[in-house]
Amino acid sequence: MGMAYHSQGNLSEAVRHFREALRIDPKLPEVHDNLGQVYVELGQVENAKESFTEALRRDPDFDTAKQHMEALEVMENNFLREDIDR
Repeated sequence: MGMAYHSQGNLSEAVRHFREALRIDPKLPEVHDNLGQVYVELGQVENAKESFTEALRRDPDFDTAKQHMEALEVMENNFLREDIDR
């Protein structure tokens, strides 16, 4: 259900469903990664980092989560550079 809400743009419902899925089974790295993606879209960078980190803790070889974490770090670095340039 979380993916369906995410694809519809209903991010708060997506978060709710992903969190519920993790309450039932916290071992699913894909769900942690999906939740992290929603948090990025909501601008909740710290929550996104925590989700991607947990996905990678559950599966260190999860390339998609690695890519999402790297993209988030690039986004943060760009934001910091823009802030410094002001």
